[in-house]
Amino acid sequence: MSNRFEVARALIAEAGDTPELLPDAVPRALLDEIIAAATCRYSARFVEPPWRFVVVVGQEREELVTMIAEALTRHWGLGNLRPRGIASEGVLRAPALVLVFSRIPSSEGLDAIAQTAAGVQNLLLLAAANGLAIHRTFAPNLVPEAVLDFVAGRLGPAYRECELVTTLAIGYPAASSPPQSAPLRPDWIGDERRPPPAQPARTEEPAQAPAGVLCSPGGERVLVVDPSQYNRDQFLRLLAAAGYKVEAFASGQTLLARLTEVDAPQLYVVSDALPDMSGFELVRALRGRHASTPLVVATARRDSAFRIGGLAAGADYYLRKPVNPIELYTAARILIERQRRGEELARANDELSRLLHELRSAQERLVMQAKLASLGQLVAGVAHEINTPLGAVVSNTDLFLRCFARLRERLGQTPVAGDELIARDLRAVEELTEVTRQACGRITNIVRELRTFARLDEADRKPVDLHEGIESTLVLINHLIKGRIDVQRHYGELPHVECHPNQINQVFMNLLVNACQAMDGDGTISITTWHEPQTRSVNVAFTDTGHGISPQVLARIFDPGFTTKGAGVGTGLGLAICYQIVEAHGGRIGVESIEGKGATFVVSLPTS
Repeated sequence: MSNRFEVARALIAEAGDTPELLPDAVPRALLDEIIAAATCRYSARFVEPPWRFVVVVGQEREELVTMIAEALTRHWGLGNLRPRGIASEGVLRAPALVLVFSRIPSSEGLDAIAQTAAGVQNLLLLAAANGLAIHRTFAPNLVPEAVLDFVAGRLGPAYRECELVTTLAIGYPAASSPPQSAPLRPDWIGDERRPPPAQPARTEEPAQAPAGVLCSPGGERVLVVDPSQYNRDQFLRLLAAAGYKVEAFASGQTLLARLTEVDAPQLYVVSDALPDMSGFELVRALRGRHASTPLVVATARRDSAFRIGGLAAGADYYLRKPVNPIELYTAARILIERQRRGEELARANDELSRLLHELRSAQERLVMQAKLASLGQLVAGVAHEINTPLGAVVSNTDLFLRCFARLRERLGQTPVAGDELIARDLRAVEELTEVTRQACGRITNIVRELRTFARLDEADRKPVDLHEGIESTLVLINHLIKGRIDVQRHYGELPHVECHPNQINQVFMNLLVNACQAMDGDGTISITTWHEPQTRSVNVAFTDTGHGISPQVLARIFDPGFTTKGAGVGTGLGLAICYQIVEAHGGRIGVESIEGKGATFVVSLPTS
């Protein structure tokens, strides 16, 4: 047994990191045989071996070494310093470089990469058994992209999909071997013959605060959940040093229970494996409660399927264990800043939406006021022009009636032949004249409405009891209400309102008449008044049980000239007059209606 160990120890020593390699060429047949023997044991396990061994010799070897050295200089800023690793002077004389690739990334196929690593170790031992020495350089000590570019340029682009595992410099060792240091003896646990050496007690020093750019911007709260006490302590120590307020939990349920007592934090740090649930289950639960809070998953795993599953669950970032403090600070600061900017953007969008709504409302009011102003000028002129000929027609009609009355009286005093025919004609003329007088009366009412619309007969403002105005209006329209409509009064306590009483009464008149006309048979009109001290306004609501207003015309009911009553029934000015009067008093008029179920008009007027 001792003899075997001595042989193995000698092989391992000869296969170690031996930079002094002779430039003598190694026979190609020997390298092919060694590589084939190193991997033959594992080839049967795969349909297609996942490893790739590439041997670089001659001028191509010198070009590869040059490319690696230049890449190291670019990436790491070596400048005038001599490069280390594969480009060190001891390796530059190696006659052959063996590049070992894996077609399957280490994060995706642990079995494949393990067999590749075993093949490399066999290669080291077989090379030592054949009198060769190997200098081994791992991929992290290089710039793998330079090696991939070199190989893909000569053997095809398929190598760009491979992962560089290691690079071996193979050659015959120089005569002088480096001094062998005594091997370290292992430390034992559980064997009384070799007690562990006494070590001074270790005190955990607080973490040093990072640079200001990595610190907490405003003392944000961070909730951490991890089953390992060491990890929890580390997160607490590091995040507290950066100015965060941290709470740590050992399980997902304790964290969820804590969330019922406090508001959402600004950041979650969740371990991928918990004692009571998987990390992704907790991620989904947290996303269900706080969809926008940033969430970091801490894990030691590297496979893509795992990462994709976490992103689908709602993770914002993966933090690799063991935790790098700079990575932790950077991720926390970036995610919190992103969240803050998102909230600011949402608030700005809400403010813009509110301003846009106000702008549209103001635009609609300006358009309505422009319509009313232009129509008011037109109406004022039309009313003035109609009044003159209308006065003449009314005067002549009255004169005709008086003249016909005298003629009838004269005929009664001195009857003549054919007086019955004359009397019949006089009665016919009187009836026609009465029709003309009624038509003139209707024209007079229309002109009065036009003048009211144009505000030609404004009175002075004075404090008014709105309830008195409503009651006087109900008296005037009693002929429309009597025996058909039930008026329900729900009056609140209202302060006096300073207004033009005749104009406000005109508003009440138009709204009540419209409500009566909206009901073909029996119905109900409810009048409700209330005072809103916080907005310093009084409100009067008129609700009817009529046929309502269709959504298609609801937006046009205040337009001058628009009517749904048909020709000869409405002028289309009633609601337009109401709108203008209420706006002139600094108030608002609104309407809510469901077609077939009536409508409610609400007039709001400011109080002093």
